[in-house]
Amino acid sequence: MGSYQFSTFKAYLKLMMGQRKDVENVGSTNMYEVWINAAYKDIATKKTLLGTRAGFYFPQLETVDDSQSTTDGTAYVDVPSDCLTVRQIYDATNDRELSYIPPQTYFGYTDRSDTSAEGQPTEWTRHGTKIYLHPTPDDSYTLHIYYKMIPSELSNPTDTTVLDDAWDEPILYLAAYKACVWLPGKDEDAKKYKEAFLDQVAGLVGLYDSEEEARTGRFKPSIMYREGGYE
Repeated sequence: MGSYQFSTFKAYLKLMMGQRKDVENVGSTNMYEVWINAAYKDIATKKTLLGTRAGFYFPQLETVDDSQSTTDGTAYVDVPSDCLTVRQIYDATNDRELSYIPPQTYFGYTDRSDTSAEGQPTEWTRHGTKIYLHPTPDDSYTLHIYYKMIPSELSNPTDTTVLDDAWDEPILYLAAYKACVWLPGKDEDAKKYKEAFLDQVAGLVGLYDSEEEARTGRFKPSIMYREGGYE
């Protein structure tokens, strides 16, 4: 996890903005908190960011929901509320991995609404906030849903990010850039903080590329890397 606490992020960002107090209460909202959390989530979830190669693989954001079960005759289960991307689905009851299919394939099945065509699911797709299963389950089966989560916002003074501490300064510089975009007369500062952010990220690319190469090269490719199952 990161080493900067939320209170530290706010103190540093306030210093970078010239100790401005007026943005600490804008309609009862502390904008320093908004900019820090926005920067944190952007780095953790976006594919592209200020022209950089984003979409880094963060092991800390990979998790599993093993609490969901299917219902006889119900074609779907809920996507976890903090899910960004579903990676894999495993049927723990029948000890097998379900295969991903595109939504158009699922919705093209003529038996998907036919309760007489129920069975043990072998395929899945995501559509909105639901994960649809095919065939429609004929019983209760325990599912393990592996997914990339959206990190919770920082809120308490002692909160830290779930990312490692190498990302503390990039988050801070990106938050400063966002603040300068919002505040009038800060165009030059915005350029300065954008460059600082890009320099920080450039220094991390090699490290994360090496980890990605090791991660994908040493293990057999999984369904999570097939079309539609990985972002």
